[in-house]
Amino acid sequence: MKTAFVKNSLLAFTLILLISSCKNEETTKMLGTIDQLIVTVDSSNVVFKTIDTATIAEAKANAESQIEYIKKFYTDTNYQNARYIDVYNSNFKLMRKLLKGYDRLGSEIDFSKSQLTHLSNDISHGFAADSSYTKYLEGEKKAVTKIRITTKTLVEWEQKSVKRYHGMVQPIDSIITELQNQGFR
Repeated sequence: MKTAFVKNSLLAFTLILLISSCKNEETTKMLGTIDQLIVTVDSSNVVFKTIDTATIAEAKANAESQIEYIKKFYTDTNYQNARYIDVYNSNFKLMRKLLKGYDRLGSEIDFSKSQLTHLSNDISHGFAADSSYTKYLEGEKKAVTKIRITTKTLVEWEQKSVKRYHGMVQPIDSIITELQNQGFR
């Protein structure tokens, strides 16, 4: 009888160790995935912080003022100038969209980093069930992908809008100066 008890105890102990070691490997894999996502969010945050919102905000304010002046006093139907002003106006809208996106992305980065940290802590302490982990992880993967893509897009918009602004501001100033010389104030 002792032998059967010892055999059953040994078998139960072996099963527990086997299940425990599988769980540790699974937990390690889960934590590794979360760590990779955190690294991606941190990398996106570094790039995100390079966006010069002060320069964009200043350019946007100047462009807005110029566009309002032109809308008020410019009645020339010259296609070339009207088209040029339209492109300048589109660039102003791009800067406005960039600044709004910047604020949202900053919040999303902070939120996602917090969610990933909490999920990692839950898994480390054995609180996350496999099904809930999978559900939350898929959501966080999507959020991190969106953060990465949005960061790239905002950087591209910054480069495009600043370059376009600097290339167009002088001719727009010339149109405004000409209007002022004609007596439009």
